[in-house]
Amino acid sequence: MNIRLCIISCKQELFDDAAKTALDNATGKVSLVGFGNGVPLGFPSGVDGHTEHSPENRGVPYGLHRLWEICKDLWPDPPDEEILCYIHDDFQILEKGWDQRVKAVFARDPRCGLAGFGGATALGGDEIYSAAYEVHQLGRRNFYSNMHGAEVHGFRTTEERPIVFTDGQSMILRRDLLDKVNGWSWWPFHLIHHAYDYGIACMARRHGYTAWLVPCDVNHLNFQTASQPVYKDLAATHGGDAAVHAASHRFVYDTFRDVLPLRL
Repeated sequence: MNIRLCIISCKQELFDDAAKTALDNATGKVSLVGFGNGVPLGFPSGVDGHTEHSPENRGVPYGLHRLWEICKDLWPDPPDEEILCYIHDDFQILEKGWDQRVKAVFARDPRCGLAGFGGATALGGDEIYSAAYEVHQLGRRNFYSNMHGAEVHGFRTTEERPIVFTDGQSMILRRDLLDKVNGWSWWPFHLIHHAYDYGIACMARRHGYTAWLVPCDVNHLNFQTASQPVYKDLAATHGGDAAVHAASHRFVYDTFRDVLPLRL
């Protein structure tokens, strides 16, 4: 089983820290694949891998899709299972041997298509599709993690457990799932941010995959990119962040009526 660490970034320092921290704490071989959203990316000292960049910021979902395409190009016919571990560039994996815990979860459940270092046991309220639409109907329920500040976001746990949703800070995907749905091409790339994690959780359910929490010691620094002009300027071309947030959630609501709400 091969793990590909996939990181989108528009800031070299964040990319270096996220990549180096994760790789230093892996006990097996993990390949690094980076995508620079509007900026070229180099590699942290002593790290090998592959990066490319777009001339302008294309948004998060496009970057997710391009990372999947790069992995397919680099490893077109792998002899072993491929696991794509997407993390935000402001996310730190601090637990030694995290990669072995990830592999164990996917090996234990051949139907597992999605895992994460934080996740919820329900997505969407019971009233969804039976009342007039409001964005809160798409909210997650019972969020578990072992991240720094876990209690602020939900509940702390150190034990693996089934979930239905994992936050976009860490989306760990069996490549087989992405191959079946043609990467992230089903997501409208003009929706540059927000709710893509909802979408992939729904897509996993639609195609019969399970999801698991891998509650490693992690830290999410939060808003290190979303607060920067490189994102704000792009969001402004789409009506601003609030408009992007609203449109992305509405897309999920309209697209995944067949599986929402998600329940264990």
